[in-house]
Amino acid sequence: MSHDAGVSRHTGMDTNEDLAPDQRARHRGPGRGSPQDRPARDAAQVVVRAIVVLGAAAFIIAGAWALLWPRNFYEVVAGFPPFNLHLFHDVGAFQLGIGAALLAGLTWRDGLLVALLGGAVGAIAHAASHIVDRNLGGNPSDPWTLSLLAVLFVIAAVLRWRAAGPGGGP
Repeated sequence: MSHDAGVSRHTGMDTNEDLAPDQRARHRGPGRGSPQDRPARDAAQVVVRAIVVLGAAAFIIAGAWALLWPRNFYEVVAGFPPFNLHLFHDVGAFQLGIGAALLAGLTWRDGLLVALLGGAVGAIAHAASHIVDRNLGGNPSDPWTLSLLAVLFVIAAVLRWRAAGPGGGP
């Protein structure tokens, strides 16, 4: 159940049904959804969105760097010996997924869709790293298994996106 004015989040019962709409806003008080608080809420959301964009950019840049230039990433950022090529490919893959999920969260309201999109990006990059690194070890089935997982995440994301509609969720 969504939280509407005057409805308890815990019980779902109307807590101030005998108040007029303007009284309900005053009853909620400052900082709790009253109309005079709208500029502060809007400013806070601008700050939140800016932080999300900066965070997404940091994850995507670091992820691409670790995935595409792992030796340089190791030397500049993460010089904890010994260097492991595949480990940095995996680190990059998962950071790309986190960055994608953050960006998706700015666009869609549906939490499951956002998670599936981030998971799909991370799973695709992870499968690619296992395909590229198949000669470094691991199980011979890893590229196939991880590619299947990536495809399943993409299918689930597309199905959820179609169900969520243009607004991105209920």
